[in-house]
Amino acid sequence: MSCAMGTIRYILFFFNFLLALAGLAICITGVVAARTKGATFDNVVQEQLTTPAVVFAIVGACVFIFAFFGCCGALRESHCMIVTYAVLLLTLFLLQVAVAVLAYTFRSQTNSVVSNAITKAYDDYNLPDSKTKEWIDNMQQELQCCGSSDNTKPWGSSTPDSCFPNKDRSKTIYGQGCIPTLVNVVEAVLSLIGEVAIIVGVVQVVGIVFALCLANSIRRAEMRGYA
Repeated sequence: MSCAMGTIRYILFFFNFLLALAGLAICITGVVAARTKGATFDNVVQEQLTTPAVVFAIVGACVFIFAFFGCCGALRESHCMIVTYAVLLLTLFLLQVAVAVLAYTFRSQTNSVVSNAITKAYDDYNLPDSKTKEWIDNMQQELQCCGSSDNTKPWGSSTPDSCFPNKDRSKTIYGQGCIPTLVNVVEAVLSLIGEVAIIVGVVQVVGIVFALCLANSIRRAEMRGYA
């Protein structure tokens, strides 16, 4: 094994070790994003937030598995394994580009989706046997917001206890409406997904280049051995 080939081999191994850690980070980010809903997000932004998050978690798991595969290929100096790894990494890179586009597309739609859903929910707040009241109260406490677009809509003079910290009416009412608050939360999560996908994608391109260089070095060494 030449010095250059050995250097590339160990660089690729170290790179894949870091990529495996990145894969775990991606997976955890996706899982956390997918679970960031509960009573606050159900039936409001489920598609906007959950779909990219679940795909992101799956991508993270694949990154981890592929990185482990790349480590094995580098240690064994297997031309076939390394080329396969490069192809898998390229496929995953293209998928991550799609995830980033999906996240930013959903982000651009967040304001209208949240506004429509929240406005309708507040319209149903006082309906008999409505489950909407419970999750609106939970949302207002959790996000520390009140009303739809601001803290006077749609309450008028009948502001609920959930508009106050710990439902204590002696305290100052939450000043921010729930629509802008919820939009900010969802946009922040989707932006995080898109940014991480892009950063890891750039790292993967570097991995593909190193993998192909090592595969080429191994092939040349094999050809010299047969000569």
